[in-house]
Amino acid sequence: MKNQLRFSLILAIAIIGRFTLLDSGFLNDLDEYLFVWIQKNDGNLLKSVYWFKAVNEVQAQLPELFLRSVQYKLISWFYPESNCQFSIHFLKWIGYFNCLVVILQAIVFRKIILKYFSSYITADFLVAIWLVFANTNLYCKHILPYDHSLLFWLLAIYFSFSNKNFTHWIAGFFAALGILTYWGSVPALFFFGFTVLQRYRKFKLLPFIAPFCILLFGIEVLAKVNEFSYLSFLINYQSTIHTGNFDEGFIFPILYFVTVENLIGIFLLILFICSVFIILREKKKEDLDVFYPAIFSILFFSILVYFAHFFVWYGRVLHFVLPFMLLVSYKVLKIILDRKGMLYLLGLFLFITYTFQLFSWNKIQYPRNFIEKNRSESDDSKFEFETKVGLRLDENPFIEICYKSKKSNNQGKILLVNAGFLADYPSSKFLNSKQKIKIPKSYKLTKAGLHFQSHPFYQFEYNDRIGRNYFDKNRFQIRLYRFESDFSR
Repeated sequence: MKNQLRFSLILAIAIIGRFTLLDSGFLNDLDEYLFVWIQKNDGNLLKSVYWFKAVNEVQAQLPELFLRSVQYKLISWFYPESNCQFSIHFLKWIGYFNCLVVILQAIVFRKIILKYFSSYITADFLVAIWLVFANTNLYCKHILPYDHSLLFWLLAIYFSFSNKNFTHWIAGFFAALGILTYWGSVPALFFFGFTVLQRYRKFKLLPFIAPFCILLFGIEVLAKVNEFSYLSFLINYQSTIHTGNFDEGFIFPILYFVTVENLIGIFLLILFICSVFIILREKKKEDLDVFYPAIFSILFFSILVYFAHFFVWYGRVLHFVLPFMLLVSYKVLKIILDRKGMLYLLGLFLFITYTFQLFSWNKIQYPRNFIEKNRSESDDSKFEFETKVGLRLDENPFIEICYKSKKSNNQGKILLVNAGFLADYPSSKFLNSKQKIKIPKSYKLTKAGLHFQSHPFYQFEYNDRIGRNYFDKNRFQIRLYRFESDFSR
């Protein structure tokens, strides 16, 4: 009973924290266009030809397309006559679905930990640490496939523990959904594959592999009927990843945890590294069962980055590494929690860290939300960018801007600086300086905030090393200037 209360408290804090983040973020990332595509093709989603049209036009992964279509339909019942389908009130419901997925991940992850180890206290604190990371919080503010994919992988790993043949088929089915929901979830594939190989003989592997082959074959047949090749799409998908540094193959995770996650990231690295040394020294079977798959998945992916140049690291790829690093870190964390008073001290540290993180994350400004909150449709607006490339979201025919009002009491001329997506996939080819903008003396600064792409979390999502340094150095802000005479009205 005490264990359940402690875990319920952890989940409650995680839910409340994530709910505070849902007032902004949605549809500012170019990879979120799938949801807009669903709205534009709402009447045709039962026709298979449109599924593959989505694959071709917005690189949709079919399980994600299905899940987001269901979510869109459910939310539309609540807002059948919405003037703007993508108002923050509408999109918040997507955020609630995202939070639900994360909570389900936490429940399954805890069950996996307890399959390997016996301490409920340590399992609960591993989940608590995992829920504090920016990597498990900020994706809730977007409409992206990473959390759905991770949930499927965690379910696959959980069902793989059973000795029953039927549950092995279920595990194989969830693994197939995991890789097909997000093709970049390769580290989870490595962990799952090595875990299964370590636990079962060759002739028992069929139930884990067959569901993926059957599902992929069925999709390919359906695609061929609609004059498309899903296999070709998956093979060519890797060519869409065109930014990153291969020479960071072995150091990117360290850079990410230190730069993006700060204290909690450094804490995890210490736990992980110390646990590795202790596990290798003691060589206990229960520790090695999780150690080998985790280390293999990280090292093999790093080798494919550094030597084969087949992948690159991103923050979203680490999304599929973080749970397995925490599993390895169990060893040292249990030693810490066994000491008198450390349970409460660590709990306090996590709570304070998470509180400060939430305040920091809520200060991030997103261009679409910034425009909606501070501009009326009737304002005479001018846009300027301090980067050489700036994509105006208000002019994008794919995304509808939901203005706070059609008219404004303070109607007049405004100047918006950096209110867009800055320098799509920046690289050294065209990013080398900050463009100077002349602000007329007749304009007064009324609103400003850190542009989301200048936050370290997003720097490690979009940019190579040069791009990260560029955004970190310039710390771009979204700014609103209003013509001074408008204040006298």
